Amino acid sequence: TKPGTMASKEDVAKRDALDKEYGDTMDGAREPYLAAAGIFSERAEKGELEPRDKQQYKKVCGYLSDIYGFKKAMAGKAKNLTDKAKWEAEEKKWNDRYETIKN
Repeated sequence: TKPGTMASKEDVAKRDALDKEYGDTMDGAREPYLAAAGIFSERAEKGELEPRDKQQYKKVCGYLSDIYGFKKAMAGKAKNLTDKAKWEAEEKKWNDRYETIKN
């Protein structure tokens, strides 16, 4: 598609298929990141995080924020306001947790 022109139906369908594939891939990574976040959170409560652990914890929180941000964007695109609000809250939770981790 040339800049400034409307995307063809084929291009839109291709983009939607790629968005779905990307979303499915990211969703597959969500559970391991949630498990890692749980482990880091427990260790942080006990004060057992070393500087490298804090860096990894921040990465995990950042990845989770990205995953939920993508889910929020897709829900907004589908005009599903309930899911959009749910994913927005999850994205905010992980962004806030990211900000609280100090090296």
